[in-house]
Amino acid sequence: MRMTILKASLLLAGLALGSTGFTHHSVLGVFNPEAPFSVSGVVTSVDWHNPHVFVHVDVTDANGETNTWRMETVPAGALRRAGITPEMLVADGQQVTVTGIVAHKDPLMGWVHRIAYEDGHFYQLSNENLDRGASQPSVRE
Repeated sequence: MRMTILKASLLLAGLALGSTGFTHHSVLGVFNPEAPFSVSGVVTSVDWHNPHVFVHVDVTDANGETNTWRMETVPAGALRRAGITPEMLVADGQQVTVTGIVAHKDPLMGWVHRIAYEDGHFYQLSNENLDRGASQPSVRE
């Protein structure tokens, strides 16, 4: 009887841990720290939800073709604690320069380090040296 309860407990614990593993990921598991990017464009929308906020930026290349980059950031709670709102990220269509690292499998997806706006302010959303762990997002006026 004890063995059955132990097996059932282990099975439930494994299922619980396994399901959370599929819903979240490490930054380095999805993004390539050896592939930095810097693009300029306009923030068109922000998906403000957990586990991570996504910022969508329309970037026009040298040929005049516009592509939408999907850029992942830290969780909504971390942005909220830093005083950052979705409206602040969109910034009324200002031109932005975004730096970060590109996804392993999608050349138009990136992890954001910094979003800098044409009026000079910027949001530092993650540490550029990811080996040191995540940093608290900050605002610079």
